[in-house]
Amino acid sequence: MVRRQRNARGQYGPLSRTEKRRRRRIRAGELRAKRPRLLAFASHGRGLGQLLPIERRRKAPAIPAFAFLPFHFLRAFVRRQTHLAWENVALRHQIDLLERRAGFRGRRTPLRRWDRLFWIVLSWLWSHWRKALFIARPETVLGWHRELARLLWGWKSRGRLGRPPIPAHLIHLIRRLSKENPLWGAPRIQSELWLLGHKVSEWAVNKYMVRPSKGLRSQSWRAFLENNRKAIATCDFFTVTTAAFQKLQAFVVMSLDRRRILHVAATRWTAGGWVAKEIAKADLPSHGIRFLIRDNDTRFQNALATELEIERVANIRTRYRSPWQNGLCERVIESIRRECTDHLFIVNARHLSQVLREFAAYYNETRTHLSLDRNAPIPRSREPGHGRLVATRVLGGLHHRYRNAA
Repeated sequence: MVRRQRNARGQYGPLSRTEKRRRRRIRAGELRAKRPRLLAFASHGRGLGQLLPIERRRKAPAIPAFAFLPFHFLRAFVRRQTHLAWENVALRHQIDLLERRAGFRGRRTPLRRWDRLFWIVLSWLWSHWRKALFIARPETVLGWHRELARLLWGWKSRGRLGRPPIPAHLIHLIRRLSKENPLWGAPRIQSELWLLGHKVSEWAVNKYMVRPSKGLRSQSWRAFLENNRKAIATCDFFTVTTAAFQKLQAFVVMSLDRRRILHVAATRWTAGGWVAKEIAKADLPSHGIRFLIRDNDTRFQNALATELEIERVANIRTRYRSPWQNGLCERVIESIRRECTDHLFIVNARHLSQVLREFAAYYNETRTHLSLDRNAPIPRSREPGHGRLVATRVLGGLHHRYRNAA
């Protein structure tokens, strides 16, 4: 691989044999490296002179430089001292830049932020700054000035664009009202906020309100269930293993209103219309149930549909392989397993039915739920904090029911 280095002309490329031989002699100490002369004064008849690198000056001036000395000497007496002072400052700064370029490998003169700021300030203070500028074009300095003006006014106007900002809590309130009431528009939300003591324009409400994902506005599933949960019940089966390793089928019916268990039963065989008989025992119409949600289990036979038609209860089936559509019943079954059947040895179906009925009474009357404001499905009244605590054992001491005695 050919190593790219600078040759004698300062260009990148492969070194010739003569250049390689000369560099070896320099490293050996036989020759002394030559330093290129970078600066020279070349007067062209304007200003005190123009600083140019010798490498870029190809043609020598036709008139000697000392021929313009009398002209510069007379002009120095005519001009004012402030003009000469600014010109000396400008030329001295450019000399410093060119001396800095001598130790810089690049071809362009390295300019820093302070150098640009110097010429911007000098253009403000001295009107003839263009005549003393040789390291850059006047348009470049004007571009620096425009960039500085943009940064300055951007810093002054930060956070002040457009209309006055709306407080964060008011934006949160607008989004909350629009989410909770998808049928409301911007004028309705603005009126509600005005009645709550918040002054906001309709344009701001229209900007920050959350719109429904679809074109048609409708109530959410939560609102639909809140309006109809008192008339909806759900049912499902789960398996329990006895002490003799037999499989028993447990059946549970639950109301979506406060998750109250309506009926529990257990059997070894579910044939012969057993499910329809248990649905009849649950007496769904007396609890105000008009809809029953179930899955596509084959144990739900035609007798169940006939019984539901007699009781005038709609039979609603979930989709195939979609247990989440009957999620509340699945959670109740998980609670029964975790808090009851996993800790007991079940003897037979009769024993399991007794255990499930006792746990269902404890579940409905005593067990607290976070989703029910830390209360039971059948609400309990809060007792005073004084008195003797009395505990009642449930399921042989697996759970307890507490109350304050006078």
